[in-house]
Amino acid sequence: MRGRRRSGGHLLHLGHRGEAQGVIYTHRTLWCNFDAVADMVALTDTDRLLDFRAISWISTQELALGAPLLRGASVLLARRFSVSRYFNWLKRFGVTIGVSVPTAINMLLNGQCELDPAVLTHLRFMTSSSAPLSGASGGASRRHTASRSPRVRLQRGRLDQRQPPGDRRIGTVGRPLKYQQVRIVNAAGRSYPQGRR
Repeated sequence: MRGRRRSGGHLLHLGHRGEAQGVIYTHRTLWCNFDAVADMVALTDTDRLLDFRAISWISTQELALGAPLLRGASVLLARRFSVSRYFNWLKRFGVTIGVSVPTAINMLLNGQCELDPAVLTHLRFMTSSSAPLSGASGGASRRHTASRSPRVRLQRGRLDQRQPPGDRRIGTVGRPLKYQQVRIVNAAGRSYPQGRR
């Protein structure tokens, strides 16, 4: 086994300007991210996650692979997202955490399929990236019993902040994950005092 400070994972993607960008994770960084994500969603060995995102995404590896591995949770990986099958998957497999993307949540909430509240019996919450829901979906999401926990990427290639289930606040990016320090600085690099708007 390689040392904890040695390279454990490489994340490469095409940047916004068409230039390749990359992040190299050490084994220790990956483990810390897995542990922090598991803590933030209060993951236990009784949880069952449903994810359909590409396994090559680091966020999928953190939330749907590493965190469940550390906590003993089960993971259901769908080959692809399906509006017509999604709610059936939740019910059939007793899913407790649905992992999604804003586009899929918009499709689910915009009436493209019927939602039977009994389907949500086991579902504790759904989590998604930080892109906004459409106006119609925002209202629809408040009418359903499942909550959505947004993730915010402050840096490419890693999950930095999250709103924990049950502590959802509209308009905030949430709290830093365990093992991370976050500062908001001015143009001179000096930190703003905590609580300043």
